[in-house]
Amino acid sequence: MKKEKKKMQLWEHLEELRVAIFKIIGTLTCTTILSFYFVDLLYAALMRPVAILRQAHPEININIIYSGPFDPVFVVMKIAFLGGVILGFPFVMLFLWSFLAPALKRREHHAFLWVCGAGSFSFACGIALGYFSVAPILTILTGFGMEGADNFWRIGDFISFMLYWLLCAGMIFELPLVIVLLTKIGIVDVALLKKIRPFVFVGAMVFAALITPPDPITMAMIGGPLVILYEVGLFIASFGKRSN
Repeated sequence: MKKEKKKMQLWEHLEELRVAIFKIIGTLTCTTILSFYFVDLLYAALMRPVAILRQAHPEININIIYSGPFDPVFVVMKIAFLGGVILGFPFVMLFLWSFLAPALKRREHHAFLWVCGAGSFSFACGIALGYFSVAPILTILTGFGMEGADNFWRIGDFISFMLYWLLCAGMIFELPLVIVLLTKIGIVDVALLKKIRPFVFVGAMVFAALITPPDPITMAMIGGPLVILYEVGLFIASFGKRSN
């Protein structure tokens, strides 16, 4: 009987997860469709770092080009998807919370607004920081170019770079919230997170080195926030544990 009950509970949790995933996919689909109406504004915003680079360094010749007949279609779809993720992220937090809430204690359910609000705010802060860091990063990257060589950037590749960069920046800023939730649910312990802190620091720098050019400034711009956010998550989780 106990085994059958555990199996039923497992299948119930999997069903709840399936429902949450379908809700998230449906929401992102709707917000992406809505974002098609703002593609021109989003495109102008995404290309702004290139304009700043051109103004600051007129000696750098940058040409934005299409490389095929389907490029305009893919570019519009990528931009709309980025806008859809940004618009739909608060709803994603809502659905994730509805899935995780049963694992929490009843007195912790009042944190609903705090979790959704903090998650959405952190994601927005990550997007903003990632966006304003693009121009300095482009300056560093173009500095590796050889004299006399022009920059021909395929617009599809650049929009993909912006898409991945901004979404990664937004998700990285969710690290404190993830740490707090994992400790609340009981998957990890604060003491363990403190114990592995040196490995996390090294891992953050290795991760930054893998996704950035071999430049200490760019590495610090990625690894530094990761370390700071990890410490922020540890502090909040430790404070919550003392309060309990």
